[in-house]
Amino acid sequence: MAIPYSVREARKLLGDERLINFLRFVNANHGSGGFIKPLAVELINQKLDKNQSLHEIFSSESGYILRVLKLDESRYIIEFGCFPGPCVGDSGTWRVRFNTDNTVHSAEMVAFSIS
Repeated sequence: MAIPYSVREARKLLGDERLINFLRFVNANHGSGGFIKPLAVELINQKLDKNQSLHEIFSSESGYILRVLKLDESRYIIEFGCFPGPCVGDSGTWRVRFNTDNTVHSAEMVAFSIS
């Protein structure tokens, strides 16, 4: 199964409602469940708080990355981060399970990278 490497393809596979719910969940629950919060998560939440749309955020040359692997209807592997320049940025990878209303049931961080 191929993992989409474009943000557009990953957003289409996951859906914007799930993506926003995931980003909000990770921002609010860092430190629990054994994961830390990448700065990229904090920065995108600040933009969402200022009512910027995902389209606006991802259309700029922002350096955001988003990769999504769908395991089944409710479970995904999500990699999200931001690398705005060479050797600058961070990202995390989570195993995420969504409820039927697209809210996050659980998220387990499985990887973190920083440069």
